[in-house]
Amino acid sequence: MKLTTHGASRLALLGFLATQFRSILSSPLAEPFYVSDLAKRACTYPLKFGTGTAKMAILSYISITETLGAVLSITGNIGVAPAGAIVNIPAASVTGTIYSNVASATAALATASATCSCAAVALPRTTVAATSITGSTFTPGNYYFAGAVNLAASGSVTFDAGGVSTAQFIMIIDGALVTGASSTVILKNGAKACNIFWVIGPPASSIGADTTLGASSVFNGNICDWGAITAGAGVTYTGLMVTLKQTAASVISIDGGIFKSVPTC
Repeated sequence: MKLTTHGASRLALLGFLATQFRSILSSPLAEPFYVSDLAKRACTYPLKFGTGTAKMAILSYISITETLGAVLSITGNIGVAPAGAIVNIPAASVTGTIYSNVASATAALATASATCSCAAVALPRTTVAATSITGSTFTPGNYYFAGAVNLAASGSVTFDAGGVSTAQFIMIIDGALVTGASSTVILKNGAKACNIFWVIGPPASSIGADTTLGASSVFNGNICDWGAITAGAGVTYTGLMVTLKQTAASVISIDGGIFKSVPTC
């Protein structure tokens, strides 16, 4: 059937449609906050941090605290902004620069936020049903976990790049990440810490989920956490560690250990 309108009827119909579309456009659907980042920055994969962020080892909007004054070595820069605190970390423990509430830290956090937001929405992705990654081997790709993930004490997880030095791994965890004491993240066949992104509690149902690294564990990869990060005594960490929420709970606490940035990839 063909609908034909004439004169006043056509004008009335056009007026009705204009009213409806105006209503829709003025009331967009609510979206997670990271969408605003993506609207400003096209995601290009494989992901890379910008030059100002790539030399960073630890970043937070709120605070970076060394808890017990244990032996600490940080190779790379650390920073907080815009009104954060760096506590119990002497300059002598940092082979790099400490940026406290200055423009360099603000810019690095903005870049890290944008890159981590891109990691959170990486597609295509493989859904992993298991909650434990102990004994697992991951090949390059994007992986999604619908809940919390753990790596058992003294256990290991392997990232195998298959000889491709640019191979990237993105682990999107919709919940907390907990690694046990003396656990190890193993790099194999050319896998690099700078090419591994651990996205913890991305802006979704689990926002605010935390990362806990067990004492004496060896951890490789960039941690993007929208909650807090706690590293136990004597952790060896390679990559960028960053908390991305501007709330009091989104803090970083370390208990000594060795932390190294990965400026190139």
